[in-house]
Amino acid sequence: MLFIEGKPGSGKSTLVRYFRDSFCSCPRDLDQDIVAVFFYSHRHGELERSHYNMLRSLLYDILVADESFFIHFQTAFRCGGGRNISWPYEDLKDILLACTNHPLKRKLFLIIDAMDESHEKDRRDIVFLMQTISNASNTECVVKIFLASRPINDLHHDHLVIYNRILLQEKNTEDIEKYTDTFLGSRVFCRAQAFKKQAKDYIVQCADGVFLWVSLIRDDLVRYVNQGRSVNQLMAFLKGLPKKLWSYYVRMLDAMHRQSNADPDYIIIRDGRRILQFCLFSHRPVQLAELEHALAISGQSLDPEPDVLSWEDERPTDISKLVTQYTGYFVNIKYRLACGLGGGFPATLS
Repeated sequence: MLFIEGKPGSGKSTLVRYFRDSFCSCPRDLDQDIVAVFFYSHRHGELERSHYNMLRSLLYDILVADESFFIHFQTAFRCGGGRNISWPYEDLKDILLACTNHPLKRKLFLIIDAMDESHEKDRRDIVFLMQTISNASNTECVVKIFLASRPINDLHHDHLVIYNRILLQEKNTEDIEKYTDTFLGSRVFCRAQAFKKQAKDYIVQCADGVFLWVSLIRDDLVRYVNQGRSVNQLMAFLKGLPKKLWSYYVRMLDAMHRQSNADPDYIIIRDGRRILQFCLFSHRPVQLAELEHALAISGQSLDPEPDVLSWEDERPTDISKLVTQYTGYFVNIKYRLACGLGGGFPATLS
């Protein structure tokens, strides 16, 4: 088991998605390799935080990929009365552990993200179960587990020893240096040579391994230098930006709130607010198509001459680009693909 631990914005989910997409898209022997994925999510409700649902989801992916694994299900299945069975929580854990003793040669890749967003109850037991599963792999069936989480105190308990642990923010320094070098070396900063060295040292020191913070800094610096500011002004502006990710988000929302109707970017700010409201106040994740229609309808109500433009005229030409442009890092578009099954699910916002 490989346990990736990192601060918010250090790149955990990006790394997990890379693993998932690489396993799902790379040429491999479909008779041997099975990929099962689960992402915990506080935003998506109780089901997405449930350890029970996580186990059921992983077992479903395994069984769909290879029906021969049913031999580990059949005892509980028969005892529960066939198709009407309500699978007991302990049975699900036993079945997943039993998969490690599969008699055929197989490789199982279990990818689990955002463990910190799961229910606190039984969290340590689940991590211990995953470690037991990875250690129990035999010569025929090999299980590799990729687990990612924000720092959780319970997972540092003396009785829970995780050998393969990577603190992501400790590994990001070199990459952040390269990333900072790249954007400071762009043509935008060609007349601010004296600013580059000082800015790079400051950014790398303050980033503390949080890649997302550096990306936000880059965007603000580019906008500021395009105003023709001096080197001294650039450095003062950089040092005035929040050093914590949460404080940066507060600053961004405050900037949206302060915009007036006379501002040239008012339409962008207004629609950005509407998108955030739709996403925050919905009882479930919003689909892109739903947001597109909602913006078109609400856009008509905001138009001073509602009879001039039809609902079709108010529809965004590219809803994905509009979300990215208007809301930046506040809204994430998730394209859910089914590994190994073909097809996919509608994109949702969170």
